[in-house]
Amino acid sequence: MPEQNFKILSSDSSLNDPKEDRLGYYPFAKNVAESICKMAPNDGFVIAIYGQWGSGKSTLLNFITYRIKQLPEDSQPIFVRFNPWGTI
Repeated sequence: MPEQNFKILSSDSSLNDPKEDRLGYYPFAKNVAESICKMAPNDGFVIAIYGQWGSGKSTLLNFITYRIKQLPEDSQPIFVRFNPWGTI
């Protein structure tokens, strides 16, 4: 079986490229990313993604990051990803 098929079946592999999105996460991630970039709070803000293990939280975050990087640099916020489990 080709290695790419294993990635499709693995619940622990997050996606980085929206072209691989088969569950429709990217349209939501795109809207979240664009909404974030339109916000301008003086003191900053925090966004958290909640969901069950394997529900696609990391993929959603990767897609949000992907979309933000596609926008003009002067509209991109400074963001810090926090992962209590280690590196992403």
